[in-house]
Amino acid sequence: MMEELDVLKIISDRLESLHVPFMLTGSFALGYYGTPRMTRALDFVVALMQEHVDGLVKAFSSDFYVDEDAARSAVRSRRIFNLMHLTSLREWAPKLGVAELLDEIVK
Repeated sequence: MMEELDVLKIISDRLESLHVPFMLTGSFALGYYGTPRMTRALDFVVALMQEHVDGLVKAFSSDFYVDEDAARSAVRSRRIFNLMHLTSLREWAPKLGVAELLDEIVK
């Protein structure tokens, strides 16, 4: 089982290798600076530009779900998109009763 800190290191290392500025936010940052929350999501703010999207998709697509069109749209509109670790998704999907839905989305 891969722990959240392992996934955090993977994401951080890859974003650094792409020279994309980022910061950790959400429950993990709050746990460090304040009162911990019981969520398992890793939240990042990333200074992603259109010229970074190809490299990001290439760097993450082997073991993360990343939708290139959603990433490009998010950069254009300065909104969010999801990057989801596939091993973690496959581990939790049956427990949440969404394994079949995950299989349809991630082929």
